[in-house]
Amino acid sequence: MTNNYNPYAFQYNPYQPSQPVQQNLPRQEIIGVNGKEGINQLQLGPNSSIFAYDKSTSGPYGFIKATDEVGIATVKRVKLVFLDDDVKEEKPIIDAADSRYVLKSDFDELSKKVTSMWEELNGKSN
Repeated sequence: MTNNYNPYAFQYNPYQPSQPVQQNLPRQEIIGVNGKEGINQLQLGPNSSIFAYDKSTSGPYGFIKATDEVGIATVKRVKLVFLDDDVKEEKPIIDAADSRYVLKSDFDELSKKVTSMWEELNGKSN
């Protein structure tokens, strides 16, 4: 009968780390570029995205560059708005001069006119 026990099979090796080594994670950073030309020069791999602020302007502008699964890039220019943590977001103020919106008073006036015209038409047709 043979003994298959090997006393050296599971021996401790002081040169081998006891825990797995953590892989280097990709760096998360915000970089500065010089305008649209600068962001277009950045090379990204497929399914990647990056934010870069625009160093060529004095305002809070930047770019978001994203690539799809085949590596085709899309660049969008953005304006940054810095918010305080303590301030609640306000509802946007609707400009009364904006032609996309109707004031309630104008709507009520139009509603009365349509109602009176409808009553007039129904009264004449009977």
